[in-house]
Amino acid sequence: DKTFYFKFSVNYVQADDTAIDSHPSAIHYITRQNEEQITPGDVIGIGETEDFYVISSNSEKTVLLAKYNLLVGYSNNESTNYEDTYISPSTPGYGLQSVDAIGYEGDYYSIVAFSSTKYWDDGGLKSEYAKDLYGNPASYSGNPYPYVYDNTYTTAPNFSDECDQSTNCWKIPGYSIAYYVEQYITTLKGMGAPSTITGRLLSYEEADDAQSIEDNGTSIIFNGTDYWLGSASSSYALAVGDAGAVRPVIEIPTSEIK
Repeated sequence: DKTFYFKFSVNYVQADDTAIDSHPSAIHYITRQNEEQITPGDVIGIGETEDFYVISSNSEKTVLLAKYNLLVGYSNNESTNYEDTYISPSTPGYGLQSVDAIGYEGDYYSIVAFSSTKYWDDGGLKSEYAKDLYGNPASYSGNPYPYVYDNTYTTAPNFSDECDQSTNCWKIPGYSIAYYVEQYITTLKGMGAPSTITGRLLSYEEADDAQSIEDNGTSIIFNGTDYWLGSASSSYALAVGDAGAVRPVIEIPTSEIK
């Protein structure tokens, strides 16, 4: 039945040039070719482990390509007696970039099916995805290649049944690259990346335009690993190399990169 009154006194102090941001950005430059300018081929990090190449940048957004493939999917190599073995989520570094996630090179590691149910119908692209970059029906007779990646299809794959080579278990409904990309974006946000970042796969046109960008004399597009693109030709999704792993692209507001 009593009333209490509290009095507060606030002192404002102007920060000087030695002040440290109490919430530092998780985004930081690793290598930069030109000061005060974002240049294709620059390497930008998010958190302590995830590195990206700048593919393109304008005043609104910067497009970054993961330096390595994600450690997800399955392996098929001599150590597993050439049987499909799914990479367990308990594997150290699972879901993050890894130099070990090479895709297909003889034996293969971190292979992911593009999608078994969303994009394919009797071995070909479903008609609703056979559209070019401008939304028109694609003739497949030339450019532009249709961009068929769909980041809204994020059903988690169900690997509850035993899988080996004979069962074609990569065709399990829901096995989609978009699931892994969106999980990765969520992880990056947990590392401090802006909530406005989005993820997808690299288009054929972007890969073609960026193939001359190099890191220490090596093309950042053809870096010795295989991964899926988000574009298709005829009835096939396109990949860099023979078979695809997951190498995400993220789009980030340019203003977030300092």
